[in-house]
Order: sequence, then structure tokens, then C-alpha cells
Amino acid sequence: MHRCLEVQELIALISAEVADDDIPTAIGRASLAALARTCQTFKSPALDALWRTQTSLAPIANLLPNKKAVRLQHWSLLHSLLLSLTLSILWLRRNGPP
Repeated sequence: MHRCLEVQELIALISAEVADDDIPTAIGRASLAALARTCQTFKSPALDALWRTQTSLAPIANLLPNKKAVRLQHWSLLHSLLLSLTLSILWLRRNGPP
């Protein structure tokens, strides 16, 4: 790999450009997924950008072992839990562990 790709800021810029945050599309998400599979260096930034561009909870629900167990009336609870978890992770990333 070229030395310029060892600079994390460049990797983040490349991932952001592929993500095109203004208009998340299926092509953009597929491109990010392909970028994440390219090499270890691109994996984390591309996956971060991929999860940031999600427009629904369906991809997260697909990670659950029994999709039928998540009924429609539980979506708001699941949404609240995922939002709380996301905010906690963001806080930890900025401030470090307590």
C-alpha cells in the first residue's frame, strides 16, 4: 500500500467522499461496503461512514437473531434503546471512559 494511505485523515476523507452524506443512496452504501472490504486500513472508517448513512433501523434489526421476535409495536422501544446506546458511544469516544 502506498505511504500516503497511512494518513488517517486521508482515509477519512476518502470514506466521506464515497459516502456522499448529503444524498445517501444504495450505490453509495454499496460502495462503502466494498471499500470496507478492500483492506484493513479502509475497514473501520468505511464502516463508520456506512452506519452513519443508514436511513432506517432495518439493517440493525437484521442483526438480531430472531427477526420475527421484533414486532411492530416494539420498534419505538428498540429505536429508543439504540439511540441511547449510540449517544453513550459518542460520549465515550469524545470524553473517554469514566
